[in-house]
Amino acid sequence: MEEFVISDLRDSESIYCVAILDDQGFVKSSNPNNNETKQRMSKLAEILFASDDFNKTSIITEHRIVIIHRLVRNFTLIVECSTNSNLGLIREEIASAASRLDTYLSSTSN
Repeated sequence: MEEFVISDLRDSESIYCVAILDDQGFVKSSNPNNNETKQRMSKLAEILFASDDFNKTSIITEHRIVIIHRLVRNFTLIVECSTNSNLGLIREEIASAASRLDTYLSSTSN
């Protein structure tokens, strides 16, 4: 299920990569599914683990926008997109994906 949701997000032309991390910061699923993406996404998740003050945050850099969204059961959704993307549309897509993932993750025990 996770693969379908992140694949749907990745279909957006301005999204470079998407990952779901477990409560320990390990990549459960990513698109693209390669070591470079997994290492980068795990490092980005440390930002969220450093603070319990927010459920989602956006980080805007010169080359990318990173959106980190906390899911149920301490899972994390991380999306990297282009700086010239429609941020409102991307956030809507992430909210929809997060809702689908929350429903799925709430119903599973693993």
